[in-house]
Order: sequence, then C-alpha cells, then structure tokens
Amino acid sequence: SFATNMAEETLASAVSVPQTQDLEPLPISPDAGQKRRQSSVSEYGAKRRRISHEGDRSPDNHNNDNNTGQSPSQTTKPTGRKVVAAAEERKRGQRLFGGLLGALSQSSTTSAQKRRADIEQRQQAKLRLQDEQHSETKKRKKEELVDERRRQQKELERTS
Repeated sequence: SFATNMAEETLASAVSVPQTQDLEPLPISPDAGQKRRQSSVSEYGAKRRRISHEGDRSPDNHNNDNNTGQSPSQTTKPTGRKVVAAAEERKRGQRLFGGLLGALSQSSTTSAQKRRADIEQRQQAKLRLQDEQHSETKKRKKEELVDERRRQQKELERTS
C-alpha cells in the first residue's frame, strides 16, 4: 500500500495517471476498438505498397520501440509522419538525380567509346602491317639460306 500510495503521487515517466474523480465513462461508438482513424483514400489508390523483407522493420515499429513507456495515442504524432515523408522524398530525389546523372554520363561515354575504337583499329592495322613485314623478312631470309645451301652443294659436287 505504501508502493501504491507512492505510485499515485509521482511517476518517473511522462504518463499522467488521472484521478478517480476525473474519470467519466466514455460513450461506446462503433469505432471504439480502432486506435487509428480510417483513411479516406481507398486502399488500392495511388499509394505504393510497402514491401518488407525479413529483418526489415517498418517505421511504426521504430517509433513504438523508442516510446515503449507511452500510451498508443501519444506515439502516433503527425510530425513523425512528416519527418518520414520528408526523408522518403529526399531519397526519391536522390534516386532521380542519380538516374539523371547516369543518363547524362552515358552520352559522353559513347563519344569516348568511339575514340577508343578508332585508336584500337589503328593499333590493329599497325600490328597487321608489322606482322606482314616480319613474315616477308623471314621468308626472304629462308630463301637466301636455301640459295646459299644450293650454291655450297654445287661446289661440293664439283670438288668431289
């Protein structure tokens, strides 16, 4: 009873306990079991559905974890929704900006790719020319060697 008397006087949290004389019976309405106001927008409207993966938590869960000592009516603040909406809008803007930068950078890479292709074609042509020259030189040296052997063979036949 000392603990109950102490609990009635002061509480450590921000929740206020109403006095017994302040309590009045509330009228029961059909919406009394619902904690949130029904949305005026249809469920299949223009809003995108949130896709949740295992391990992900919705922003509502984050709010409830931070405010475990408060009643549910105090956790649904419109300012929290505005903050979440602003953060989502910022992320959307970043995605759009990234897409725009990607599209712009692709047009400049095509001209760079053309230059690279031209340079590579020139290098391939140089390599082909060098290969042809090398094969001609090799063929000429082989012919000279064959001619020299024939000449030496003829000399050997004369002397013997």
